[in-house]
Amino acid sequence: MLSTVYLISSLPTLSFGEKPPISMDAFMHDVSLQLSKKNAAKVEQINIQYLGKNTISRKLNSMIALQNDMRYDLELIRKAERANSTPNIKSLSKTIVDSNPLEREELLMKLLWDALSSIEFVESFTLTEIMIYKLKLQILERLHSFDADKGKAVFDSVVNPQTIEIG
Repeated sequence: MLSTVYLISSLPTLSFGEKPPISMDAFMHDVSLQLSKKNAAKVEQINIQYLGKNTISRKLNSMIALQNDMRYDLELIRKAERANSTPNIKSLSKTIVDSNPLEREELLMKLLWDALSSIEFVESFTLTEIMIYKLKLQILERLHSFDADKGKAVFDSVVNPQTIEIG
């Protein structure tokens, strides 16, 4: 318990939209130093892209349900865009549906961030809080990796591969 308290207290604060104040490698290094091998392995396993029923913390079940609903709605949106029709979405707001793909991804990450924050609010100094920290750090790393110019270049290369070079 004391190691969990110390680890959480020593980590920099994460704020949505800001550059990650710590790298994933530095975070995992701290985790490996402060937690038991068993708990460090649990934190190592958690990944925002692969949350599922086998997630180590049952407290994250609401997050898993939200992610599943979002994936279902995104599939409907993509199908509707190809068919030039209106999707019958389950959980996403009209603002998200009407956004361009980059804005949509950012809005979805904000939804995930807020869901994690609501779980974190009731999980003080627990392994679940450390897992939530890792998931939030993954969100920040993903947000920070977006580059509109590179994204446009990749898009253009797919649409017209003969004339566009990606550099």
